[in-house]
Amino acid sequence: MFVDNTVSMSRWMLAEVLTLVLGIAFMIYSAFDSSIIWVVLGILSLVAFVVMLFINPSYFYFNDEIAGKDLIEIRSVQAFPFFRKYQQYGIMKKTIQSYEIKSDLFGLRKMISIKIKGVSPTAKKLVIEKTISANISILKKEKIKELETVLQKYLKK
Repeated sequence: MFVDNTVSMSRWMLAEVLTLVLGIAFMIYSAFDSSIIWVVLGILSLVAFVVMLFINPSYFYFNDEIAGKDLIEIRSVQAFPFFRKYQQYGIMKKTIQSYEIKSDLFGLRKMISIKIKGVSPTAKKLVIEKTISANISILKKEKIKELETVLQKYLKK
């Protein structure tokens, strides 16, 4: 399975920038015009911008079809243009222990976390370590369900 939400993330970033710029522009224009409509539009645009910041979706890339390898490649980058947090993981398919998809912020933000089995480099013994936590809010429901079925296939029975 291959998941890449580049187009959705680009739209989201454009919406973030536009709501911020329009909110500021409406507020500045309201100083020159005595109509209350510009203040209301400015406040609504800035509130929409803040809500979008709380959702904080990310670019999500998932590929388990790498030719000749028993590897899953996962990448995640926050959509907000500043303070981006780059994450990239290469996970062996047989090391996945569990996964969890959580919803919060009234179902607007969805996070996936995957636990894998590995060897601790310092203690040299087997540990279960939670490695991945990525935001999948702007993935379509069908892609999230496909992602769940693929991860379920790799879980240890």
